[in-house]
Amino acid sequence: MKTSLRKTLIYLSSDYADYARSVVEAVHAVADAAGYGLVCVAGRDLETAGDSRTERAVCNGIYRLIKRVGVAGIICDAGMLGHQAGAGAVIRFLEDCRLPCVSLGLDVPGMPSVVADDIPGMTGLMEHLLGEPDRRRFAFVRGVPQDMYSLERERIFRQSLVSHGRRVDEALFVAGNYDADEAYAAVARLLDAHRDIDAIVAANDTMALSAARAAVAAGLAIPGDLVVTGFDDVPDATRLSPALTTVRQPMVRMAELGIARLLEMISDPAASGGPFAGAPSPPSLVSSELVVRGSSAGMPTRLDQLVALDAAGLLARLRDGMEGLRAPVEVDLGDVASCLARAIADGSVALARSLRSKARGVNACNAHWWSNLCHQIETLAALLPTALIASRYPLILAALVPVRERIWAVGMEREFEARRLERLRSRLQLRIGSSSGLTEILAAIDVWLQTYRPRRFFIVQYDRPGPEPDTTGRLICASVDGRRLDGPVLPLCTAVILPDAHRAELETGLLVMSPIYAGTDHFGYLLIDPRLLDLSQLDSVAHSIGNALRSRFLFRELERQATRLQQANDELSALANRDGLTGLPNRLSFEGRLRDACENGAPFAVCFLDLDGFKPVNDRLGHDVGDELLCLVAARLERVVAFTMGEAGFLARLGGDEFTLLLLAEEPGPAVHRLAAAVLGAFSEPFPLGAGAIRISASIGGAIFPEHGADTSALLRQADSAMYAAKAAGKNGFVLCD
Repeated sequence: MKTSLRKTLIYLSSDYADYARSVVEAVHAVADAAGYGLVCVAGRDLETAGDSRTERAVCNGIYRLIKRVGVAGIICDAGMLGHQAGAGAVIRFLEDCRLPCVSLGLDVPGMPSVVADDIPGMTGLMEHLLGEPDRRRFAFVRGVPQDMYSLERERIFRQSLVSHGRRVDEALFVAGNYDADEAYAAVARLLDAHRDIDAIVAANDTMALSAARAAVAAGLAIPGDLVVTGFDDVPDATRLSPALTTVRQPMVRMAELGIARLLEMISDPAASGGPFAGAPSPPSLVSSELVVRGSSAGMPTRLDQLVALDAAGLLARLRDGMEGLRAPVEVDLGDVASCLARAIADGSVALARSLRSKARGVNACNAHWWSNLCHQIETLAALLPTALIASRYPLILAALVPVRERIWAVGMEREFEARRLERLRSRLQLRIGSSSGLTEILAAIDVWLQTYRPRRFFIVQYDRPGPEPDTTGRLICASVDGRRLDGPVLPLCTAVILPDAHRAELETGLLVMSPIYAGTDHFGYLLIDPRLLDLSQLDSVAHSIGNALRSRFLFRELERQATRLQQANDELSALANRDGLTGLPNRLSFEGRLRDACENGAPFAVCFLDLDGFKPVNDRLGHDVGDELLCLVAARLERVVAFTMGEAGFLARLGGDEFTLLLLAEEPGPAVHRLAAAVLGAFSEPFPLGAGAIRISASIGGAIFPEHGADTSALLRQADSAMYAAKAAGKNGFVLCD
């Protein structure tokens, strides 16, 4: 059954992160002006053959639900959905769709498509890098295997090296898999083996930023020792120092072309047969463009040789540099250029006044645009004629200070908010994980809503959980303008997304739709208005709600089946025995394991580990950094214990910066010395935090059962005393109880 939602458009996207958000907002602006509401459905990228039971494939089920909905049209972000599976997967997915549909980011044969052309930008990047004849050793950081974007960028990289007579060295190709941590580790290993690398080119900015940090950690200067470049121009590209040279894809322009094409199809009755009904047409290509910044040195040419110093010339230069970025509606770039021209001509402070007043409008949504504008203005100022630069350059830089301070503040606010929301999500997960009834689940969600305060929020629970979205469900939570709407649980056909009473919400504004799932089953979906919110944790929140709904479903079933009741109890018990910050077993879990070991009677060892110097780090850098450091310590300890002791070792966090180790070895004496040495050795390496690193050590005390204590209390006292003896002896050491 299809029910008409003729004033609603659907945007299919793998997620709603920074990249997707800017595109969706551009689509929404045009859709809203045309009188349509927009629902962004985020269900991850399309699965490939053979992985139909993975978590990613389970999330994809939300797309199949959407194909049952009678909306006006669909924009498919095929570049994200099918970047690994390819156009064939998108065709198979949409071949039975009977709605007007446009593809973004990927040329899908038979479907109107708007595609970014990587070739101009990537070719320009390589020409820029290869223009320096002494630059000979080029490394490339790849994305995930078989990703078509990474493969295309690598092809141009190789081709450019060959055409300029440079050697293609296979040893200088590493896999970063589009992951910050993996890219950092891969580049760190690469630089350790090849210190003579002149340039690192990454297939995206995330990996490029990690590569830059790995280079700095290795003692290399950027761009003095080597240059680093990326692709995509993400917001963090201008936060690196020096700013990252990259290739900008004009995603906003693509989005505007895509939605315009969709609206044309909607108005044309001939397009109602679906995405493959019309005559094939070539894709609309939008060229990528090179953005040169400090990480690849820059351009020394003086400004008077490039462009006139009047407002018109400066405006043209600013527009070229800001191409592909959407300006805030309240900012007139022409006014900025005019003030800049006056500052250059006669030292006017109009630019400072203008930017100071506009700095108040910098927010998380437009900070990337402002950061690029500051970079463009500073670049222009640095290229002023020699006669002007001494007097005008400091003046222009001073005018940028209020904007840059506001950009920095927005970034700090966003990081703080992200950490706050992560803690909130963790608390939600802990609270909701122990909820068995719908009332308890909704009470836990209410706490989250009161803090997050979305403008609109809805949760639909399926009547029958399963691997596919159900055709029927119930609206169990509705919040509008920050206020929970109490009322009866409303049944609905999921082909209309929301019940009649709330249907108008789909035909105005923007909503993001995320599947609620757990394991390999769907339990419903949520819709949230993303305005002024950071939705980077949306999938985790939905997953937490899915876990809660699964628990409720299990409890209801387990009232009749004792075995399923035991399974649910085991899941809840596991949650109660884990530390919420590090994921390690907690004090309760450790004490239970210790009691069991004492009752068994076989010799074993127990250790207390306390971090040296943690409190100053916590006091100086804040609790958020302290929490991050504790997580890094826990992860490193887990690796050391697993490698050294295997299943004979048991690691737990008691609280604060205290950890405990239980060694169930046949010869606990030698084993505890071996493990302590391995742990102390692991702490010799610094812990990377942000762009820097922190060094701390540990003091360890050990005791052996039954030699040093015949019960848990005596054993723990002895180990604790030994740990303090290690601290008294100068810290960063191990003492075994006498």
